[in-house]
Amino acid sequence: MPLAGKKRLLWTLAGAVFLAATLLMALPFVASTRIVTDRIAGELSAISGYQVHLGAPPEIDVWPSFQARLRQVVMEPSGDPPGAPRLEAEEIVAGLDAWSALRGEVRFRAMTITRPALRFADMWSAATWSLPPSARLGRAVRTARAILAQAPDKQSADLPDDAALGNVVIENGRVDFGNDETASITSIDATLAWPRLLQPLRFSGLAIWHGEPAEFALKADSGLALLSGGRSLIETSIKSKLATIRFDGTLEAAIPLLIEGKAHVASPSMKRAFEWAGNLTSPLMPIGDFSLDAALTGSGGRVKLDDVRIAIEGQAGTGALEIGLDQPEQAISGTLAFETLDLTPLVPAATAPTLQAAGNMPAVEHALVGPFALDLRLSADSARLGPIELAKAAATLNVRPEISAFDLSDASALGGNVQAGFRASRQDGVAEISLRAVDIDTGLLADAVGVTKRKPSGKATINAMIKGPDVDWRRLLASGNGTVSIKLADGAINDIDHAAFIAHAHAGGFFGLDEVAGGPLRIKEGEIRASLAAGIAKIEKCEFRTADTTVAISGIIPLPDKGLALSGRMTPASESEAAPLDFFVGGSWTSPFFYSLSGTPSKQ
Repeated sequence: MPLAGKKRLLWTLAGAVFLAATLLMALPFVASTRIVTDRIAGELSAISGYQVHLGAPPEIDVWPSFQARLRQVVMEPSGDPPGAPRLEAEEIVAGLDAWSALRGEVRFRAMTITRPALRFADMWSAATWSLPPSARLGRAVRTARAILAQAPDKQSADLPDDAALGNVVIENGRVDFGNDETASITSIDATLAWPRLLQPLRFSGLAIWHGEPAEFALKADSGLALLSGGRSLIETSIKSKLATIRFDGTLEAAIPLLIEGKAHVASPSMKRAFEWAGNLTSPLMPIGDFSLDAALTGSGGRVKLDDVRIAIEGQAGTGALEIGLDQPEQAISGTLAFETLDLTPLVPAATAPTLQAAGNMPAVEHALVGPFALDLRLSADSARLGPIELAKAAATLNVRPEISAFDLSDASALGGNVQAGFRASRQDGVAEISLRAVDIDTGLLADAVGVTKRKPSGKATINAMIKGPDVDWRRLLASGNGTVSIKLADGAINDIDHAAFIAHAHAGGFFGLDEVAGGPLRIKEGEIRASLAAGIAKIEKCEFRTADTTVAISGIIPLPDKGLALSGRMTPASESEAAPLDFFVGGSWTSPFFYSLSGTPSKQ
């Protein structure tokens, strides 16, 4: 070919390439002229099923990428059905497919939504919300749901596999629930990746809830199966400074919902975590660290936790729990066994370190009432209840809106056996405390409650009960009714000299226990019975036998004031010429004084 012909051919090819490149570069410009507001708004409406309103015509960017910029976007449901949410966004930047646009179609490749606000009427509306029937995604979900309803074992490959949402980025979004601003989720920065219906769905990001930043993540191996009631593997987590929650397993979002997998919950403070979640708390909530790992299965509003491994402030336990969410009173029931356990937080009455502090105990205020009804059976090899150390303890905790009850049904303590009950009735406005201690060591009891002076020793059996208004513990002592009985055997009281006491009683006049120090005063047996009413303990029987005397005491003891108003008689145990000695006891529990009514005894 002549050289001139070759040059013409080259110029022709170069021109064709230039023209093709020019046309290729012009495609977005040509396409942009065919995209109008109605087409873009219509595609958003077709995807969501919502009416879409734009505050201004779309702005088309062709470089460096082909995209539409939509401002002041409002998406609202057609006909305004009850509870349907409304979405407002400051801006949506949607990546567009140029070839689809050339055909007059709108196809979104990706989307960035800036400052969106999704507004629900309330929490219930959010929990029950679903896509409108006209939504393209909603139609795919309903088609898949119909297929699964006829053949639940259908594989994912049999379900429709249209394009889904692609990649959606949310910047500084929020979710509102009615007028309750405290429940709003704010500062949401998240990414949703779901390119096709049958491909995995991933949603992760950061948000602020109740003032606390939290990370969240959700992965489902089949987004369509998850939304249409099929079975999907899921991994989900929420992590903040106050709580970490993870679940790995399977979820079948059918009716009823089925869930099975491994659950993990941990918090540096369970009480603060519940406060953050907006739930009511109670003093029984541990202030310190808390963790729980379990195999979780759930169906129809009932969740079972098996192989539970729980740790409360370093106290590890195992067992099984069941949570009922399908009833007005959400309830937790089950059995937990611990190696060591402090039972004190479960009992408001045990918050005082010693019995002397009983008058300063906090108000009852139904302190056991919390966000859940509880029915728990607890056991521990080693336990603690206030100042009392327990072994082989078995207890039950029953909390309902109308009543709170803690029962220590059996425990070895103080060298004997102890049972106790604490109840607060919201319905009746009544609190009740009961105690039964069999063959306990009174010396160990004295050590537990801080008695060091005139410390007793020996075995005792105690039965006590008091019932009254539950405003506070001082009023319970001041207004309650009850009974107390104590039996003693083979014991003694330190720092009381029997002979010195008799000598002072013979001499007559006032004297205190410090003036008869020595001893100990040995007691062969004793019995005390008293009735409690209107803050007064009335002594019905109080007798002690020593080796050579019998002491009988009667009178009253004002409980709130810790006073004494007693009279007594000391009678020789064997027949002798000695006359009984009568005396009066006054003062207080900690500093009693005696006044002899007999003076120098006369011979019979």
